[in-house]
Amino acid sequence: MIALTFPAMVVLLVPIVLLEAWVLRKWLSIGARTAIKASFLANAASTIVGVPGAWAVVLILEFVLPLSARSVDGTRSPLEVAFSVLVRSAWIAPTRDTAWMIPVAVLGLLVPTYLASVLIEGLIMDHMLTSSDQEGVTRTDRNIRLAVWKANLVSYGLLALMALGWLLVSLLNQRR
Repeated sequence: MIALTFPAMVVLLVPIVLLEAWVLRKWLSIGARTAIKASFLANAASTIVGVPGAWAVVLILEFVLPLSARSVDGTRSPLEVAFSVLVRSAWIAPTRDTAWMIPVAVLGLLVPTYLASVLIEGLIMDHMLTSSDQEGVTRTDRNIRLAVWKANLVSYGLLALMALGWLLVSLLNQRR
């Protein structure tokens, strides 16, 4: 899965940096240049370290946890298959029917990557932004973490909408 989605993550990095910088600027009352710099460095780190790290954790959990959606008689309903794709989202075995599985797996991976992004970006932005600026505005680690959480909620919400759109297109094309 990561081989399929990582190029898109790199392409989406710039719009996400700008979107999250806008949220940080509004929430923390910082300048545009500071917000963009902090957002870029934090998002680059979470893309390079956090996303593959979250994927690796999910992949390990897939092999360690006995999460099988196979029923007793060996058949699976569409709901069981969808659940299986969600819990095994790091590694989708190639089948003739994977077109809808990939966006479902992307949706499943958004949760751990969101958590990794909030953690990594929060640490980086705490280091970069915890201070008083020229106007005497004090930014604490708590309000920085809250701003990072909100900024990622906005960007990951848009990523989820994109994945849902991809799923809808896949399902409509499958019916043809």
